[in-house]
Amino acid sequence: YLYTGAHRLLIKDSFIKFWIQKHHAINTEEIIIKGSTIVYGKLSEEIFHMAKRFICTDSFIKNVEICYKPFTESIKELVVIRNDYYGIL
Repeated sequence: YLYTGAHRLLIKDSFIKFWIQKHHAINTEEIIIKGSTIVYGKLSEEIFHMAKRFICTDSFIKNVEICYKPFTESIKELVVIRNDYYGIL
């Protein structure tokens, strides 16, 4: 269970695999990922529909699609620095 009304969602030192088919909306304005490993699947629904800022730093990212096609169309600021990428572009 994830509290769905937070202003900021911070994920730190984690292993993340996004593969969400159905879920309730997560009403956060900012998504921050630091020092994590991200195996990115696709979201079948837009669950971060209010997010305006996506920040990902010092992480290992398998699918670089996460950098040019964020989780939602509402993202206005995308910050992706000091990451290692592996996989196919």
